[in-house]
Parts: sequence; C-alpha cells; structure tokens
Amino acid sequence: MVGDPDQVRALAATVRWEAERVRRIAVTIGGTRAVAWRAAAGEAFRERVSGLVHLLMQRSRQLDDAADDLDRHAASVQSVVDQVGRVVVQGQRQVHEVERAIRSTVDR
Repeated sequence: MVGDPDQVRALAATVRWEAERVRRIAVTIGGTRAVAWRAAAGEAFRERVSGLVHLLMQRSRQLDDAADDLDRHAASVQSVVDQVGRVVVQGQRQVHEVERAIRSTVDR
C-alpha cells in the first residue's frame, strides 16, 4: 500500500465512506433525542445521546481528515513514482548515447 498510489487512493475512499456511515449513524441516534420522556431519566438520556452524537461527529471529521491525509500521501507517492520514471528514461537515453559513442570510436 505504501508505494502504490492507487491503493492509497482506494483506502482514502473507503475511509471517506466510513466517515459518512458514522455521520448517518450519528444522525439516526440523534433522532432519539426527540422522545417525549419528561422525567429526570429522560433528560439524562437526551444528554447522553447528545454527547454520543457529538463524539460520533467528531470521529467522522477525524476520518475525513485521515482520508485527506491519505490522498495527499498518494499524490506525493505518485509524484515520486513519476520522477523516478523520468530519471530512469533519462538514464537509459544516456546509456544508449554512451554505447553509440563507444561503438563509433571502436569502428574508426
């Protein structure tokens, strides 16, 4: 995974999907705060649910941040892979030029 930009991007997409899933769960759980429970236990329930929703939304943002970090990593790895490819091509050209120079010198 570390050296394959496509795999890193795929992982970022999976992490983004998970972030969205966590958000949907938070919204669903948050909907339970609308219960018409008036007792102290009802208020405690709503407070607990609100805290859980807050934590889930915070985790979803952290997952989004991780996905962004993975995308940046993929872009960096792709840049290095592209640069290495250019260097290899330049090196191969130079080797061919040296081989031609040697052959032309030997043929004289």
